[in-house]
Amino acid sequence: MTGRFLQAVADGADLDSNPDGTPVTGFVTFTPSPTYVRYPVATPDPATIVPQAITCPIDQDGYLLDAQGNQGVMLVATDDPDGNPVDWTYEVRLDFGVLIDPFHINVPAGGEVDLTTLIPVSESDGVQTIQGPANVLSIGDVATSAPGTPAAVSVEGETPNQTLNFTLPRGQEGPPGTDGRDGSPGPANVLSIGTVASGTEPSATITGTSPSQTLNLVFEKGDTGATGPQGPEGPAGPAGEDGAPAERPVVDLPSGSTVNVDASTTGLVGRVTLAVDTTFTLTTPPSDGRERVVTLVLTQDATGGRTIALPASVLWAQGVPYTSGAPAGAVDVLHLLWDGAVWMAAVGAVGMATA
Repeated sequence: MTGRFLQAVADGADLDSNPDGTPVTGFVTFTPSPTYVRYPVATPDPATIVPQAITCPIDQDGYLLDAQGNQGVMLVATDDPDGNPVDWTYEVRLDFGVLIDPFHINVPAGGEVDLTTLIPVSESDGVQTIQGPANVLSIGDVATSAPGTPAAVSVEGETPNQTLNFTLPRGQEGPPGTDGRDGSPGPANVLSIGTVASGTEPSATITGTSPSQTLNLVFEKGDTGATGPQGPEGPAGPAGEDGAPAERPVVDLPSGSTVNVDASTTGLVGRVTLAVDTTFTLTTPPSDGRERVVTLVLTQDATGGRTIALPASVLWAQGVPYTSGAPAGAVDVLHLLWDGAVWMAAVGAVGMATA
């Protein structure tokens, strides 16, 4: 878990008139909601972990430190499937000399997470799993199927009493018995010509059963003959459907606190200069079975640090939206995909420098 904490103060002796950001002084405390977490499959032996509250100081640059003075602190993951309970939370308290309400977070396993990017969640002691009684499995129906068919097994009922049903293929046919007496002659077979095609190898196949069968032929293709005279021009065919646009239009979007992106007809590349913190709205495309792809090219103005927000219905990787805040003149690129039901977002580039 990493983090940086600054306080906004009055402008100092610098070239601009903007408020200055100085590091806070104080502590950040992470307190686990459950009193203990069981790990029955831990190696070399099962273990019960009793997570403790961890208080981290803030250094002179505003960064979160661990007990050894390193930036960032290691926490027990709250979503480890081997733990019981799972999906519990930490209470986070920010002690910076001002009143800040505590909030709760999930800490996903693996990788590095910045506290600024985490969305507060409801407090949870996690979900406990309880081992039930041993299941009693009895044999039910045993049926047979045609030779060569796959075996099938089904389970009926609910634990702790269930029934196992089998369908097993019969064995292969046994050796023939002794010849019987000759029967009466059957009807004469009728063999008709079916398909006649050309190919690289000649072949003949018979389909159907006596007394009515079909002969299909494949003849080896001969050399190409001489070109015959050109025939008369045929009538014009019907007009085809309009194809999809070959390109997405490039649109300069207005700068403002709220900007609408209309991709109802086709996707687009939208360029916008962020002069204020900006909220984007998205027009829902019609149900025409076509995707929409929108690329937003976001350029910070001379001030920089502008944030962005998209509708809450937009899906992000791991549920964490990107809010920008890049420095002055930097360029971010976001890609939005409409799959016919929902908008999904991905970050294409962050903080690119302009020429």
